[in-house]
Amino acid sequence: MPSTEISYYALADTGYARGPAGLIRRRPAESGHVDEVFHANGTWHLTDLVSKYYLTDRVDEDLVLITPDEADAVLAWFGDRSATPPLVGGRALQRAWHVRLDGDAPFESLRERLGLLAHGSIEDKQERDPALKVLHNDSTRRLALNVYTGLHGGWTVALEFLGEAPSTDTVAEVSAEVLAAAADLGFTEASRPAGVKPARKQLFRLTFTGALDRDRLKTLQRKLRLSEDGDLTDEEDTEFGETYLPHGPAYRPQLWLSRADTERWTFGVSNEGIRPPEEHIRQWRDQVIAAATEAGLTLVDEWLSPTPAQPTPLPPPPVRTGPPVESAYYASFTGSLTQEQLQAIRDRFGLSRRGKLDDDWDQDFGVAKLQDAVKLHLYRKEPDKWSFSLTYQGEPPSPELLDQVRAEISAAAAEAGLRES
Repeated sequence: MPSTEISYYALADTGYARGPAGLIRRRPAESGHVDEVFHANGTWHLTDLVSKYYLTDRVDEDLVLITPDEADAVLAWFGDRSATPPLVGGRALQRAWHVRLDGDAPFESLRERLGLLAHGSIEDKQERDPALKVLHNDSTRRLALNVYTGLHGGWTVALEFLGEAPSTDTVAEVSAEVLAAAADLGFTEASRPAGVKPARKQLFRLTFTGALDRDRLKTLQRKLRLSEDGDLTDEEDTEFGETYLPHGPAYRPQLWLSRADTERWTFGVSNEGIRPPEEHIRQWRDQVIAAATEAGLTLVDEWLSPTPAQPTPLPPPPVRTGPPVESAYYASFTGSLTQEQLQAIRDRFGLSRRGKLDDDWDQDFGVAKLQDAVKLHLYRKEPDKWSFSLTYQGEPPSPELLDQVRAEISAAAAEAGLRES
């Protein structure tokens, strides 16, 4: 069933530190849908970024499906970048948990059961994300339940986040709700295709030296509950056991033992999913060191993955007071600028340094405060289309200032080879 509502994506560009880098809307059309990107001049232009992202694996930015209310917050922030940006961009989208579902039950039944917001059309084979529900959104974390269609059928229900990772209790609660609903409606959990392994990240490696005979190796494997793999007499045998450690629905750590040579041994823990609690990681490390030391091995090298820094909570957004922002003057120009020409324009008007010429998505290239409530902005709408905008709040700028700004802009543009359009 297609959605009759306009839906939105935020561009979460990890190279753009403050807030989302852009906003895309998808609106219904006779041919299915139309995708448009918001430009700095307040208009919407056609874009193929969504199809490139989903069909050609373009990953310059994450596309974050957001609600209409979140889109309104993004547009408000685009109009006042001094405010606290909404947490829908500026960091890479991460996945805390997911499940692949198969079954003949109608997808609408699962969407309604989980209270998901419809997006796009499930009949459209190029549609990849037909539903979402935002569970939490504040200055520290955005947590959402998203659904993706499989390239060969089926569905993936994923708990994804920006900012601070969800707690294991939250992941367990959400996953239990999804799995219970799927089971009641007749969906089954799809098995992983043969030969496909999930992505893993190492939590730590511990390297020891020392010789092990067969009995001490077996004792060590049993103490750490490792599979009793490997042959000490085979010099080419490097793998000597593995086991899954206690885990939750959001993470699955695995302990393994390998041998580099007859007297050099390495224990490691690799993990699928989100990072386990730090106290668990320390406990597993201490258990390995105790068991290996008891077996006569000596610790000679250690690597621990760094604990991820917790994001500093942003201050609450300021209360907006005072008159709205009005436009006093707008002028558009056509032509290309070199970095030297761009900087000459910035220096002439005292514009701040924003945007990169080699980034097609950068639109804001500087702002300067000419008076207390009067600002001059420089925008790039396309690689060869530029605009100057003079805005004010409250008392409009004087005619003398307007004439001066017009003349300075015309002179600066002419010197840089720009043509008024």
